[in-house]
Amino acid sequence: MFRSLLCILAVEKLLIHYERFKDEWRTASQKVFDITELLEAILLETDMRTLLTSAQRVSRRWHALIQDSSALQMMLFFRPAQAKGAWESQRRKTNPLIKEFLWDGLFRRQPTRYYGELMRDFSRMHAKTERMYLRKQASWKRMLLHQPPTVRLGFVETNNPHFPNGNALVFSQVKLTPENDGDFVRLDTLYRGIKRGLLWPELEPLMFRPIPITQVLLRREQRDILSSKYLVENDVVFLVDRYDPLREERAAPSGQHEQFQCWINTLGPSQVVRKPSWELFF
Repeated sequence: MFRSLLCILAVEKLLIHYERFKDEWRTASQKVFDITELLEAILLETDMRTLLTSAQRVSRRWHALIQDSSALQMMLFFRPAQAKGAWESQRRKTNPLIKEFLWDGLFRRQPTRYYGELMRDFSRMHAKTERMYLRKQASWKRMLLHQPPTVRLGFVETNNPHFPNGNALVFSQVKLTPENDGDFVRLDTLYRGIKRGLLWPELEPLMFRPIPITQVLLRREQRDILSSKYLVENDVVFLVDRYDPLREERAAPSGQHEQFQCWINTLGPSQVVRKPSWELFF
């Protein structure tokens, strides 16, 4: 009883002090948030979801700062970071929203006329959720895949006698040459490829195969190597029957393979970093 009385008295005393000094406390905290550099530093320690949603609704000033700050835009995967400077001591980071929400929540729930039986185990998302993802101004559409982006695309050929049951594969790589920030591959670029029926998302995020294609069942260790090695070196990895990185599609594409290669060419100017060549898998 005596202890409860002491607690009540302590709370009452705290409330008295709060009423007396609340204006000073509010003024002090407001001064901190009025300094742009300090506010930016605080927001840089905030998680992505908060920055994308509630933080921008606090005030017009907060919204403007998040939109205009290069550091915050890089943190949100809207603007490409440089490989050196602020990111030099950090490992390349994959956009966390891909694995947390977009891959299984959206990309692998978009049936097209080519999927057929491949889609039978994937339920369609709720209509309200789909509208939320696909609204015109959805921020994820403008996001980069990695930070900093490698602008490299990897191609693993599955149509050879040593894959997938052997220990070797044919690998090739091209490097895109974006002329400005808007030329980098964005999440919406991949989503539109899925909707056109050109890409089938694998279980592993940012790994695709053109469709229709004979379904190649990969062993777990093969998937682990593809993810740990090739997805580290490339923004996206494609499992293909064949791919000629030196070919430029000029005529109207007819078959599915030609349409896929034409789609790759629309991603922008590129240079061949590695011609198709054999590589030991293990």
